[in-house]
Amino acid sequence: MQWADQRVERLSRALADSIPGWRFEPAVQALLALRGVDVVTAIGPVAEIGDLSRFEHPRKLMGYLGLVPSEHSSGEQLRRGSITKTGNGHARRLLIVAAWNYRFKPRIGRRAHQRQQGLAEPIQALIGSRPTAVEPTEQPLPVPIDPVMRLAATIRATLEAPTTAPKG
Repeated sequence: MQWADQRVERLSRALADSIPGWRFEPAVQALLALRGVDVVTAIGPVAEIGDLSRFEHPRKLMGYLGLVPSEHSSGEQLRRGSITKTGNGHARRLLIVAAWNYRFKPRIGRRAHQRQQGLAEPIQALIGSRPTAVEPTEQPLPVPIDPVMRLAATIRATLEAPTTAPKG
């Protein structure tokens, strides 16, 4: 089993070493600033999706990833079901696994905070990063972030909401 762990570590390092100079490096760096995203999780969707500008609208990207609801329509009646899961399953799986980290209390650890510092200001504003001084001896930063807190509250409310059985 140790050889498998060593192989994963070696491949992860090789992926991390391939980021500098890559044309999608800014996109990978922006994803690395999010909670639950590390090197493999950042590189995977970017490599699978490619240039985001090829999608006219975010709905097209969601369709490509299979993150749109299925639909059963007849005349005036419209019923939506679970996500279609068509499209790129690898990218969809990586994004969903990363998104699950937002169900926890919104906090930023030292490593994520350091990754956010070099990002462009529009990206920092999007993820809600706050500039703070960090001493090298401090523990992980318990800095709640406003947009992330709203997202976490929405996810908690969704998970705690009672579910209703589908009519059919």
